Amino acid sequence: MKLIVKTAALNKVLTEAVDAIPNNSAEPSYYNFLFEVTSKTIEIIASDGNATLKTTLNSTDGDKQIILDAEPGKVQIPARFFLDIIKMIKADTVTIQTADSNLLTVEAQGAKYRLNSTSASEYPDVYMDFDESKAMKVSHADFCKLFNSTSFAAASKNSKQCFTGINIFTKDGRLYFKATDAYRLAQRSIELPGAPETEFTVATKVIGMIAKKADAETVEFEANDNKAIFRAGDTIFQSRLYAGEFPDVDKLYPKALNYHLRARAEDILECLRQVTVVIRDSQTQGPTTLTCSADSCEFTASSQEYGEAKGSLSDFTFEGGMLRIAFNAKYVAEAITALNSEDVTLDFVGDSAVFLARSSDPFNVQIITPMRQR
Repeated sequence: MKLIVKTAALNKVLTEAVDAIPNNSAEPSYYNFLFEVTSKTIEIIASDGNATLKTTLNSTDGDKQIILDAEPGKVQIPARFFLDIIKMIKADTVTIQTADSNLLTVEAQGAKYRLNSTSASEYPDVYMDFDESKAMKVSHADFCKLFNSTSFAAASKNSKQCFTGINIFTKDGRLYFKATDAYRLAQRSIELPGAPETEFTVATKVIGMIAKKADAETVEFEANDNKAIFRAGDTIFQSRLYAGEFPDVDKLYPKALNYHLRARAEDILECLRQVTVVIRDSQTQGPTTLTCSADSCEFTASSQEYGEAKGSLSDFTFEGGMLRIAFNAKYVAEAITALNSEDVTLDFVGDSAVFLARSSDPFNVQIITPMRQR
């Protein structure tokens, strides 16, 4: 294998692909790129076993020649180390070649590296075939809207693996994203007329990588019994499906809402930032308490290490009697941010039932579980 390629273009695709490389893996090959050179393209596969990415660098970009010389071949290359080397190269082009499957050389303007590599045949089998005839398509902007409104609510760790992913489903001509960590739930949907009904749960990591594809105009996706495949621009993403059921929003959604706090989103967020400074680094992080009446709206937080902080809203409306409720301030702040609205409403049943953060968009649902009051 031999390759002479524009350094900046190679750096760009490697930077995208490295997001799929795991920090820890029992499979040594997952620390590597599977790097393939053809006569007209470079194809790079990166995987952690659950999430897999295949990106392609074409020989030309418009009238610009990207790949200057290519002799086909395939090899495994240590991913992060290889990217670090390419990032350090300031020359316009870089030459990469293999003497055999265990040695790769990288040369550019006097710099020369000899890297240990691994035979491509030792890489786990990866099938990245994308069936356009079965795929659904949305704009990349809408895809990002769904991701940004839900992904923060996914669990980082949970006994139910599915809660670490994003649940994607279609119903009645709409596409839904849903995420939960069992303490909060976020769901958002967009219109997708004519979409066949489907439901699957995939790794949040994969959806996040797709959302970062700023140069993609659309996202196409399809799922089968054990994996989902997405295509955005010149990159194909694959995720193993997670088993498990998600809560039904219709069953969780409070039916009788007795208290309503309306205010500017930024005013509430600023109050939360002010009071949570005393629990931010606390070893025994406690809840933030909201006390509301028609005349006052006060947020309070305290910790044994640092003391107590209070913050009040000056411009708000509140309907209902007196309410005192405790919650995780981070959950409320992230839900309000996900609404992406100048004005928001917090709706409560009482001090011990789930509550809502909402905007004027009925398809952006944010449900939060309160905490026990001290």
